Amino acid sequence: MNEFDDELRRLLGDDRLALTPRADAVDRIVRGARRRRAARLAATTVGSVGMVAALTVGSFAVADQFTAGPDAVGPAGTPSGATDDPTTPAPTTTTPAEPVMVYPNEGIDGLTVGTKLADLENLDGVEITRFEPEDGYTELCYGEYRSANAHGYISTRGTFGVTPDDLNPYYEVSTMHFDVPVATPEGITPGSSESDLLAAYPNLDLFGKPDNGHRATFEGEDIIVRGWEFTMAGGVVTEIMMEGLQQCHRAPILDPPTGGDEGGEGDETGEEPQDPPAGTEPPNDETGADEGTETGTETPGGETDASWRVEGEDIFAPIRLGMTLTELQAVDGVVITPMEDEFGVCHSRFELGDDVSGWVSVRSDWVTEAERAESDDDYRVTAVTSLAAGLTTPLGIGPGSTIEQVREAYPDVREGDTFDPFVADPGNPAVRWIFLSSDGETVSGLGLDAGQICAG
Repeated sequence: MNEFDDELRRLLGDDRLALTPRADAVDRIVRGARRRRAARLAATTVGSVGMVAALTVGSFAVADQFTAGPDAVGPAGTPSGATDDPTTPAPTTTTPAEPVMVYPNEGIDGLTVGTKLADLENLDGVEITRFEPEDGYTELCYGEYRSANAHGYISTRGTFGVTPDDLNPYYEVSTMHFDVPVATPEGITPGSSESDLLAAYPNLDLFGKPDNGHRATFEGEDIIVRGWEFTMAGGVVTEIMMEGLQQCHRAPILDPPTGGDEGGEGDETGEEPQDPPAGTEPPNDETGADEGTETGTETPGGETDASWRVEGEDIFAPIRLGMTLTELQAVDGVVITPMEDEFGVCHSRFELGDDVSGWVSVRSDWVTEAERAESDDDYRVTAVTSLAAGLTTPLGIGPGSTIEQVREAYPDVREGDTFDPFVADPGNPAVRWIFLSSDGETVSGLGLDAGQICAG
């Protein structure tokens, strides 16, 4: 027998166990139990023998003979009430992230404009989406990509005189929009002013000016140029994009062939085959010029001068579609900038004053592949645009007209997110009127395109 046994016998022999409990004993026990929650939790750490003793003593409370002791104190270090924690950090104000410096040949996330599709596919964290035919893009556009900090198009960079059978080796990152603030190596960031751009890039807009901003071509680029494009609003830069002659344009061709078994004889649509656009006839077309034209002489490339003519073209004088390179060089004040083109289809870009510009190239019919130029005699003025005020088409559309007015005047106008509205000339479908627009709502300039192949 030990001391614990003696104590237990003493307790069990206490005559107070014979007392009759009060009627509200149960409720009082429950209330006491709630007050003693901490004590109960502490009791669970005691050995099994101690639990027996605690329960025995607790039975005495039925007679309400013991005075409730103070609530048990929690473990050391446990706060008894709300206290100020000196270690709690004070609220901080989030500051804008510093712009990431982007170098053209390094880009961001391991890729840049010019990164091959095969290399892009091996980069971790890059999601690639292949476009389907129903998306409306040509075969020169592969799709789009998205990385942690950028997104853009995958396409060939530039066009081909003869499109290769396998385009996969030519697909590259062709545009790069940034999802984080960036800075160019010359220090231009969103918020920079137009004067900042002119100071950083003396050759700003040398190779073309976007409708909604400026372009700075990288120095020392070979053949396929790249550049920064700066979107402007209110005289400041709002977005910086890297661009490299992307070919993801949704400009549809006129009268596209149905293809396969759906066309030709027995076509369920019942529509008769369309005549080819004027100017796409065989070179030795015996019909000569259209009735009423002043000349039917052939020009370089085997096409008659009439195939370039449209009513209202004189607004671009002294520039006219179909001019030979020699004729263009004779125009007073014209500046011609040669383009490096290994495919022999694009010769140069020209500018006349501040408003007129255009392209010199071989001619495309937008459907078949253009033939490589054999000499400078095969190059022609294939496109001209002007931003001069007061110009109008024969139907009265010009700078200041709304796009809605364009639709009313030209119900067949074609529109899209990635190209300016255009429509085939009513009298010569081989030439298109282009309605330049910087905001998508108002015409800012006019153009004529007879099948240039320098820009998408």
